Amino acid sequence: RLEPIYNQVYIHLRHTAIKVGKLDCTKYSNVANMFGVKGFPTIKFVKGEDIYTHRGDRTKEDIIKFALKAQTDPVNYITSEGKFTEIAQHHHNEVFFMYIGKESPDIILYKKYVLTARRQLIQSYFYVGESRVLPPHVRMSRSPTVLVFKDNHYDEYFGKCFFYWVFLLLF
Repeated sequence: RLEPIYNQVYIHLRHTAIKVGKLDCTKYSNVANMFGVKGFPTIKFVKGEDIYTHRGDRTKEDIIKFALKAQTDPVNYITSEGKFTEIAQHHHNEVFFMYIGKESPDIILYKKYVLTARRQLIQSYFYVGESRVLPPHVRMSRSPTVLVFKDNHYDEYFGKCFFYWVFLLLF
């Protein structure tokens, strides 16, 4: 049943950097096991060592949207208050996260933020910026920090388990 939709997805994405392929997992069960395939059909997006599983509808539009989201960088940069406002308006009914502070793999919060963004790439949007890009009404108590935004409200991360905090906000 997925074959005609699969072909439409392939045609739509054939001139992009996304390579669409299919695999007979009954014939190549070792590959299926390696990628954690438990049922058929399973739609996966592989990007380096990150593997994302499509859990949405099996429509051409949803599969293409999934693939385009999975190909993006897990963390994007906001360089101005105007860009922040544009992003906030674009995500007005969605959750998005923003790390404020020095970007260094030596900073534990930054390291956790990037790892969480890679894991949750399909579920949300993750940004990095300096405090100067935030509107005046957005206040933070420390730096570095992570803010979560939704419906014109924001909250700051205060906790020990960052991944769990993000997970609770998303699900």
